Amino acid sequence: MGGEPRREGNLKKFEFRLEKLLEIRRRREDEEKIELARASGAYQIEVNRKEKILHTLREYRKDILSGDRLDAGRLRAFDQWVKASDFAVHDIEKTIEEKRLVMEEHVKKYTGLKRDRRAVEILREKAWDQWRRDERREETAELDETGATLYRKGEAGREDGGLA
Repeated sequence: MGGEPRREGNLKKFEFRLEKLLEIRRRREDEEKIELARASGAYQIEVNRKEKILHTLREYRKDILSGDRLDAGRLRAFDQWVKASDFAVHDIEKTIEEKRLVMEEHVKKYTGLKRDRRAVEILREKAWDQWRRDERREETAELDETGATLYRKGEAGREDGGLA
């Protein structure tokens, strides 16, 4: 929290004793966010591969069915391509599921790290608020003491008849 007030007298500065822990938790959360992005990217690549195969299959089917040149050779080639595509999609679906599980683990870990960091941040905010209250209380006490001293000097000056 930048811009923290400082007192003129003793320049007391806010210090949070768990600051190092907070920095460690932030760094771990950032690292896990990167890992989650990687896992999500790997998952999406596999999903895109599957969609590309299915799209190509639909386009090939459309081409076969709409063509004037429907012959046994083209139908056999189409059948072989469909079978190969089915196997490929089946394998990709296994990979997609594996990648999804990895991604979900990273989501859980990231969520936990985020929660842990936030818990320390809440402690820091409470410590900051307490520090500010203490600083205001000390400043008020100093001002009250200064005011009382000035008042006593003023009273003493009046008792001396204004000759000080």
